[in-house]
Amino acid sequence: VGERELRVKMEKKKEESNNRLTYLKEFLAYLDGQKNEIQSNLSESELKLKKVQERAEKLKFNFEVVVYLKQGQVEIPQLPVATDYKDAILVKKQVIQNENASVIEKGQRKVKTMEKISHHRTTLKTVKFKNQKLKLQITDAIERAKDVQLYRVTKQTQEIIQGKHQKKDEEDKKRLENQI
Repeated sequence: VGERELRVKMEKKKEESNNRLTYLKEFLAYLDGQKNEIQSNLSESELKLKKVQERAEKLKFNFEVVVYLKQGQVEIPQLPVATDYKDAILVKKQVIQNENASVIEKGQRKVKTMEKISHHRTTLKTVKFKNQKLKLQITDAIERAKDVQLYRVTKQTQEIIQGKHQKKDEEDKKRLENQI
């Protein structure tokens, strides 16, 4: 009987221990769930804190200022409703003047180069023209030489060559003068 009582006590104790173990396991699972939930809340809160700190840091250095600009100085496309200036930057006048000066200098160099090219082309055309003129003169001289070589000499032509025609012209002049 003593052993039986001991066995019953042991079984009750075992059952209580099993119940307690089950309860503790459930409680442990509940605590793990709570822990995970708290950790996720903590990580979300840390992210929010980090974003807020970054925003605060940005606001320290990146603040909005109303700037009134002269008309014609804004080189952003104007929208009919509201123009967005978030991508706009302010540039010093000196920087723009330096850029303009470099553009003008490059333009002047290009104009000088183009003038040189134009001058060389004109010179080349002149040389080509003179060359063609000389070729044509040579051709003309050759043709005239052929004409002279192939020309039939008559009696009148011989007189002209010898200069007798001048005497006739003088005689005609005297005769006409006498008639007057």
